[in-house]
Amino acid sequence: MNNQQNIFKMEVSWIVNCRSKYSTPIKFIEAIQRIKEGQSKNLISKIRSAKNKNERMFFKQKLPATCFSGVLENRTTLKRGTGLVCLDFDEVNSTSSLIQKLSNSKYILATWISPSGNGVKAIVKIPIVNSKKDYKEYYNAVIDHYWKMGPDRTTSDVNRLCFESYDPNLIFNKNATRFNLRKKITVTETLYSSHKNKIYSEGSVVERLIRWWSKKYDYSSGNRNNSLFVLACSLSNFGVAKLTTEDLFGSFVDKDFGYEEILKIIDSAYKRAEFASKSFD
Repeated sequence: MNNQQNIFKMEVSWIVNCRSKYSTPIKFIEAIQRIKEGQSKNLISKIRSAKNKNERMFFKQKLPATCFSGVLENRTTLKRGTGLVCLDFDEVNSTSSLIQKLSNSKYILATWISPSGNGVKAIVKIPIVNSKKDYKEYYNAVIDHYWKMGPDRTTSDVNRLCFESYDPNLIFNKNATRFNLRKKITVTETLYSSHKNKIYSEGSVVERLIRWWSKKYDYSSGNRNNSLFVLACSLSNFGVAKLTTEDLFGSFVDKDFGYEEILKIIDSAYKRAEFASKSFD
């Protein structure tokens, strides 16, 4: 089977929106066609014209999302790796310039403008691995390769979701070269990973904590600030990245409970709680 056949048969995971607990396997080519053809065009238009973070997150939480790096069981359990890494470039000065630079790289399989309109997404092919540690080593090497372009380093979890965007000019290179270099995890990273939750992916940690929180704490209009603060503290204690928590908490945005208020709760919790101080072991 050649590279082209692999690409067109490759499956990723698709989720209808960030509130959903379930994922559906779809072909990689279908996922990028949805972006190019504008299956979420109306929502993307509202996000890009939003006047503030509250309004932007209110619409963003309705977007479908794709896990490009793995096929998931339900939403958080990794069933198998895909051999793909999704890179995020946030708050880019010139998206067109960055996309041009990325498209000139032989390793870029696809690249497009993010939902916000001021960021860029890019997909890189790597060997298919099913270990979180192996994935992280390839991810680290990919990040180092594109470091001067300013990729976000916090998107290293193999279960991480990428919100669906709209870009009719999405670039797809079916002949992209597989990136075969890997960077060994440092002693510091290994100790941190072991101390945190060595056998759990970030997605599994999130799922477990939300299940615990939803049973124990009441989430109602009179108690939601305190309830979310408790959850945010727990996520920090168990080593869940702050950016992941910010994405997750977007689903709690409501007309009388704005995203800026939620961000303050998260900030306060991550300052109060000791990061990665607990594990399930």
